[in-house]
This record gives sequence, structure tokens and C-alpha cells, in this order.
Amino acid sequence: MHVRSLSLDNLRNVASARLEPARGFNLLVGDNGAGKTTVLEALIVLGKGRSFRSGAIASLIGPDEELFRIVAEIDGDDGAAHRVGMERTRHDWRGRLDGCLLYTSPSPRDISAYLVCRLLLEK
Repeated sequence: MHVRSLSLDNLRNVASARLEPARGFNLLVGDNGAGKTTVLEALIVLGKGRSFRSGAIASLIGPDEELFRIVAEIDGDDGAAHRVGMERTRHDWRGRLDGCLLYTSPSPRDISAYLVCRLLLEK
């Protein structure tokens, strides 16, 4: 899988950033507190739904903000391009894949939107 672009909004100390990593090895360089680890954390949160730093995911929201957002454009293992995203407030979160709402928590009724989206994407 290749991440073509990664966009962060209000994630920890990063107000807004967009990266377009090259294929292969990428090196993040910067002063302490510049956001290097936050970029790596964004990839982990997007992939696993939680941080490697802390169990309290609401702590990822930047100071004086209501939510954080992470969006990536990826080339899947099958070569197909996809857009994945996660948005988190202090009370709930939303996940999207190619524009389809995958899940909204804490409301379990949105699981039906996830199932419909998966069926449409698998055709």
C-alpha cells in the first residue's frame, strides 16, 4: 500500500498539514515539537483507530479545537486508489471510505450505512 497524500487538521500541535510522501523511504526532519511523531501517529490512528501514545483518543484534538480530521489518499494492494478519512470530536467519531460513511459512534444505527457501502464497493 502506498500513501499518496496525508492531510491533518487539528491533530495535537498540528493545526493543518498536507504531505505527499514518495514511494519507498521518507525521512521526516524537524525541531522538537515540530510534528514529526504526530504525522506517524496520524497514520496509526487512521489504520487502527487508536493512538500508540495514549488510550484517550480525545487527547489528540488540538488545543481550543472541537475535532481533528485525518484524510489519506492511498493506492491499495490491488492498485486501486482510495480515499480514507477519520474525524473525531470529544464525543464521537466518523470514518469514511471513498466518500461513504463507514461508521459513526456512539450511534450503532449507522452500521447499516457501513454494510451498504461495503456491498457497493465490492461490486
